[in-house]
Amino acid sequence: MTQRSETMPWMLFLGVGLGLAMGSFDGAAVQGIFPYIAGGVATSSDHALWALTYFIVNWSVGITLMPWTHARFGARQVFLGACSLATLGSLISASTGNLWILLLSRAMEGMAAGLLVPLSQSLFLRASPASQHGPVMVLWSNAMLVPFFIGPALGGYLAVTLGYRWIFALSVPVWLLAAWIGSGQIREERGPRPPGFDLLGFLLLYAGLMALQ
Repeated sequence: MTQRSETMPWMLFLGVGLGLAMGSFDGAAVQGIFPYIAGGVATSSDHALWALTYFIVNWSVGITLMPWTHARFGARQVFLGACSLATLGSLISASTGNLWILLLSRAMEGMAAGLLVPLSQSLFLRASPASQHGPVMVLWSNAMLVPFFIGPALGGYLAVTLGYRWIFALSVPVWLLAAWIGSGQIREERGPRPPGFDLLGFLLLYAGLMALQ
C-alpha cells in the first residue's frame, strides 16, 4: 500500500466539515423556537415540534443509506447530492407557510445531514495520514458537535430579531459554499459495485420510524 503524504488536506476538511456543521446546525437551530414556527405555519406548538422530530428520523435514515449510496455513486456524488438536497430543503423551509410542506423540507434536510455524518468521517480518515487520525477525529467531532450546541442560541436569536425563516435562508449560501469547496477536494475511490437496493426493507424501516411520530 502506498504511503500517504503527511500533508493535511485542509481544504477538504473545510468544505466537508462545513457541510457536516451545517447539518448539525439545521437540526439544532429549531430547538426552543417552536412558538415562532407555529405562528409561521398557523399550527400549534405541539405540531411545530414535528419540525425537529421529522429531521431526526430522516437523519437516522440518511446514516443508514450512506454505505449503499457511497458504493453505488461515489463519495463526490453523494456529497454533492446531500448538499443539494439540504439547499433545496432550506429554501422550501424558508418560504413555505404550510406545515406539511415544512415537514417535507425538514425531512430533506435531515436526510442530507444524516448522509454527511458517516461520509464526512470516512473522507476525513481516508484523506489524512494514519499518524494524524486522532487529531483529525477531534476536528471532525468538533465540526459536528459545536454547531449542535450553539444552534439553539443562534436560532433563537435569529427568530427573535429577524424571524425564524432566516435560519433556513442563511443556511442556503453556506450549503452552496460547502458543496463548491468540498466537491473539488474529494478524490473518488470506487469499490466493487454494491448489490441491488433493498427497496422493501428500506420502506419497512422508514414506515416503522415514521410510525413513531
